[in-house]
Amino acid sequence: MIEHVPPQRRAAFATELRRVARGWYVQTPAVSFPIEPHSLLPGAHWLPRRLRGRYWRLGAGSDIDEIHLLRRRELETLFGAARRERFGPLTKSWIALRRPDAPAADPAGSEPYEPDNFLDRHSRQATLDAFYAHEMEREAAILHERLGLAQGDVLSVGCGWHPGRHLFPAPAFRLTGVDADPVKVHGVLVAGRADAAQAGFAGRLDDLPSAQFEVVLYRLVLHHIAYQEPLDGVFGEAARLLKPGGALVAIEPGLWHPVGLGLAAANRLGLGVAAHGTPDDVPLSPRLLMRAARDAGLEPELHVITYGWRRLPPAAQRVMAQIDRRGDRPGPARFGHTLLLIARRP
Repeated sequence: MIEHVPPQRRAAFATELRRVARGWYVQTPAVSFPIEPHSLLPGAHWLPRRLRGRYWRLGAGSDIDEIHLLRRRELETLFGAARRERFGPLTKSWIALRRPDAPAADPAGSEPYEPDNFLDRHSRQATLDAFYAHEMEREAAILHERLGLAQGDVLSVGCGWHPGRHLFPAPAFRLTGVDADPVKVHGVLVAGRADAAQAGFAGRLDDLPSAQFEVVLYRLVLHHIAYQEPLDGVFGEAARLLKPGGALVAIEPGLWHPVGLGLAAANRLGLGVAAHGTPDDVPLSPRLLMRAARDAGLEPELHVITYGWRRLPPAAQRVMAQIDRRGDRPGPARFGHTLLLIARRP
């Protein structure tokens, strides 16, 4: 029935379904299937809407104006991973299914990671470590220059084991971590990486008071959430939690970089787990990030952390590091491998 819900209301529909249901079964016809299932006419859904009406009247009925078929990516954005229903060699429909007893059923949690994947089998840890060190150095340098904060309250959402102390050191900054995994919540407190921490999910932090933080940080988090649901609710929540003058900070993989395009293609072909270990590593469009920030009433600016890639040999990474320092300008930044969004609340 999801194809009968107006496109502008689908995100709200999905959010309400997730709120009230422990599990779900959502099925929708595949756009690629040659028979339009409501009219039972061949190719009716492939015609431009202005040409479809007269042909549609030859079919089995149903209101043409209420039918808006979804592609697989949109269904997965709303309800998580989708599987095929086949008719011979063709994909007849897409089905998003979550069992009521499935682990980590909350949509804000990330999908399981498979370490035995192609890219990790062919990557050296020393190579990855060199990239991560450069990445953290660039993050800190850009935020020090652009935020100009000497102290304040920081909320790190989806904090994992590393909530961002290299960006907001103690004791000047009081850092609160939020994560879906209670083990990680306990871990960051024991390790002293956060001053406070609690279990919770991005977009569902209603217990936190408004206008409480100078910074709301999402470090490599939003691209997992985008696999489960639209980002609008997360950005709106960040705007509520920020003090006037405060800033949302997001560090995310970019879609318009060649590596981002490759990962997106692997995900679309169903090869995400085999290629890089998880289906929910979704590179984000810089246009999407900027739009979501503006729609939430924030004032965004985009920076590039790196144009390089963690799988490149260290010598190549050193060359790319020089480009990173010179290429942080609004136009080229959109094509970075790792993006940094700063979106200020007026």
